[in-house]
Amino acid sequence: MTFDELLKNPPSCTKIRPETDIFEIKDNFKEWSHVPSQLIFDNIPDFKPTVSIMIPTYRRPALLEEAIESALNQMTEVPFEVVVVDNESDDREVAAQVEAVIKKFTGKNIRYFRNSQNIGMFGNWNRCIELARGKYISILNDDDLLSPEFIEKSSQHLNDNRETGAVVADFIKLQDGREIKIFPNTWLRHLDRRFFWQGDQSFLRYKSFVIGNRIPGTLGVLGRKTAFISRGGFNQNLYPIADYIFWILFSKQHKVYLINEELCTYRWEVNESQRPEISEAFDYCKHIVRSQLLRKSYLPEDLTWFVNLNVSRWSYMLQKSITPQIFNIILRFLVSIQLRILSVVIR
Repeated sequence: MTFDELLKNPPSCTKIRPETDIFEIKDNFKEWSHVPSQLIFDNIPDFKPTVSIMIPTYRRPALLEEAIESALNQMTEVPFEVVVVDNESDDREVAAQVEAVIKKFTGKNIRYFRNSQNIGMFGNWNRCIELARGKYISILNDDDLLSPEFIEKSSQHLNDNRETGAVVADFIKLQDGREIKIFPNTWLRHLDRRFFWQGDQSFLRYKSFVIGNRIPGTLGVLGRKTAFISRGGFNQNLYPIADYIFWILFSKQHKVYLINEELCTYRWEVNESQRPEISEAFDYCKHIVRSQLLRKSYLPEDLTWFVNLNVSRWSYMLQKSITPQIFNIILRFLVSIQLRILSVVIR
């Protein structure tokens, strides 16, 4: 399929169209407010945590167990809870398997909720935000992992810097149990920090979003609950890029700080974004994001060339001929050269 054909025949898995106002801020928590979440298991009913590690899950009990273990194995004195929010409302067998996993952690600081109705992936992320008792939240998907130092290093910056809305740590990417590396991570991080992060090169720049989502979902993020709520949560009608839009809106109101350490793990092989139809939906939606970034004036003038060169069309074609990893590196390099020439710093 050519890019022009993709634009004429949008993927059926997304409701986004060119006329969709993707940057509308609204209260997305209301959409499923009529669906209760039942508290099934609670080891810590009177606990008052500083940090809530929220784990949305759906039909992956084996992976969930590994995610819970990584969340509980935090080396910190910061009070924290681990909360599993299960989106399985129909299959009793799967629900029983998840309950069996949770019961393995009796005596630990863990709670378990089950939604009475499946409220979708982004709906469940919003429910996680609502159910969190800590002032800081991290949403850990059930196929990802945290390092033991995640809370200690992430919460320290939030404690010391009230103007920061969230911190995001670097991550390791695994495929078939092996780490994916095209070039040394230190080189890629230097490129990102030099051209896509502002101020002391540790804060996210708006311009980075023209490339794509700089934060993979919610992985490695620890943020203030009040900041998550102020942005209205994730709009599931913007699937599959609701997280992409959320972080654009979030970073316009709150500072997002980069921790230059790998404190979490992204398991590539079990992520649904690798499905071909979802991948095409991403390409289609990113084109709309770039166009609307320009129209809404969220995009600085020095990057209008990027959209005007019809980057969506040639990047789509390029991705068909090389691996996504190589494509992202080439794209970063080309944009970095342009920014270097212009020497523009967005404050």
